[in-house]
Amino acid sequence: MSAVRCWLIGLVATLMPMYGSLACGGQSGGVLPRDLVWTGCGGAFQCATLDVPIDYNHAGGKKVTLALTRLPASDSSQRIGVLLVNPGGPGASGISLAHFAATAFPANIRARFDIVGWDPRGVGQSSRVRCDDAPVPTVEPATAAPIPRSTSDPELQAAIALGEACFRGTGELLGFVDTESNARDMEQIRLALREDVISYIGYSYGTFLGAQYADLYPSRARAFVLDAGVDPSLDRGAQIEGQAVALERALHAFLSDCAARPSCPFYSDGDPASHLQQLRLALNASPIKATTPSGSSVTLDGDQMLGQAVGNGLVSGNWGRLAEALADVEYRHDGTGIARLLGGETVGSNPQNTGAANLAITCLDTTRIQSQAWNQLIERLRAVFTEFPLTTAPPSPECEGWPFEPRWRPRELHAKGAAPILVIGTTDDPLVPYEWSQSLARQLSAGRLLTWQGHAHTASFSHPSVSSCIDSAVTAYLIDLKLPGEGTVCQ
Repeated sequence: MSAVRCWLIGLVATLMPMYGSLACGGQSGGVLPRDLVWTGCGGAFQCATLDVPIDYNHAGGKKVTLALTRLPASDSSQRIGVLLVNPGGPGASGISLAHFAATAFPANIRARFDIVGWDPRGVGQSSRVRCDDAPVPTVEPATAAPIPRSTSDPELQAAIALGEACFRGTGELLGFVDTESNARDMEQIRLALREDVISYIGYSYGTFLGAQYADLYPSRARAFVLDAGVDPSLDRGAQIEGQAVALERALHAFLSDCAARPSCPFYSDGDPASHLQQLRLALNASPIKATTPSGSSVTLDGDQMLGQAVGNGLVSGNWGRLAEALADVEYRHDGTGIARLLGGETVGSNPQNTGAANLAITCLDTTRIQSQAWNQLIERLRAVFTEFPLTTAPPSPECEGWPFEPRWRPRELHAKGAAPILVIGTTDDPLVPYEWSQSLARQLSAGRLLTWQGHAHTASFSHPSVSSCIDSAVTAYLIDLKLPGEGTVCQ
């Protein structure tokens, strides 16, 4: 659901923990925000804006503006309350997710809840991060030498220049797009809605946000669904290794499935794994040209472009589409399908600025890796993941040149005193290891894990191939506060 640029560059993306708590006892504090003024903005949707403090340590100071949208409950007589939604990223648009929910969420959810989406600070229609269309520093393939971290290193210089461009375009806000500030914004939204409690569904990075809110304001969390739970106790190195494991696991699952089915377009005489490696090497030796859906021309090599496309295909969960795209390249030298799988943007080029916001939030929410530890991490990745090196490219160093220090140190989140929280984990999720969802559910004082034996990134209300078991369990929890049984596994 949140297949955004920074999650996929190099296919070993950096996940985003969050800044530690400043509040205690779940108290909101500060001045009650004004009532929201809703206006029609297409169909049944209503839109509003809300001004919130840039810095909650100085709540009376400068403000930023959040853009919100609301789909009112279709059956007001049966209305339960508000369901806030966040798609993850970080940097993805909650407004877009609310529009997606209008058709994708079950009718009884839409009948009983006002669905409220907002673009978090730094994102989309809210006060946003701007980086002057600066390009992202190049990520070298996994066969590159260990990354030097001297001040003369070209990659580090490019990262510093990128950070400076983002600061020029964004100003003071760039230092306050961290996840704790976003969680405090959620509380301002609750107050502005005049709701005693809120329900919430967050995907991927949105589980960080939801867990952070529940930890800060446990008495205000009615029913929280955290789909593809991220472990907030991990440092950056552990996150990168975990994502590499998840992506490698998903790739093996895809290839094993294809090898077992002669009808798979990339069956390759029952050995798609070898054919994928041959294709990777062939494209490195002789890249081919292809055209993306936007009409731009790309050169498809093996380590970066093919690797990124494979990662995107795994994240989508659409194995058939990925197999067809690989078969088209191998047998017909047609890269159109691979080009369709390529996401990517230069930071700041997208009207909703997903990449720029992702980078800015990540750099505040993640610990830095020092030069020696970084190179040791790369060597561990190479040593462990030798069969499919296209999934183990080293991460990009943008955050090392960031103009603001991280505002978070890894720790567990317990949300003591909160109502039961439902965490969903997918066994072959290519971006968020299943083990992270297990860990998050254990950390939360009232966490309950629901498992999907599947292979896409996120499970609920988003994939037609998902068993109705997941959607039914989530619906029962949101409406009736009924949790699935301990150890429930959906096929």
